[in-house]
Amino acid sequence: MHKILVIDDDPNMRRLIELYLNKENFVVDAVGSARSSVEKIRQGLYHLVITDLQMPDMDGLEFIRRIRAFNEKIPIVVTSAYSRGKIVNQALEAGASNVLEKPFDQQQLLKTLNEYLK
Repeated sequence: MHKILVIDDDPNMRRLIELYLNKENFVVDAVGSARSSVEKIRQGLYHLVITDLQMPDMDGLEFIRRIRAFNEKIPIVVTSAYSRGKIVNQALEAGASNVLEKPFDQQQLLKTLNEYLK
């Protein structure tokens, strides 16, 4: 059973992703704060992380850098309203595994996750 951490400050987006993943029998923790999630990942509680880039307490780029400082292997899938441009390149350079453009559907999300959870 794969355990996934979803981080997004938008409660509706968190609920939507959680709904998609629960239908597929993933174990999901959905939280609104990147800052509070770093230690959970350090403890090795998750197989994959899904994070938004634009968050008030810590932006997604800083979050990715902090995770990559101690864990280079955990897949980090970024969700963003910006599919092209500087911010996407910055996310990939920081260590994101993939970027999903919002809005995405359940099939897009599952296809992306399955690439990393084989």
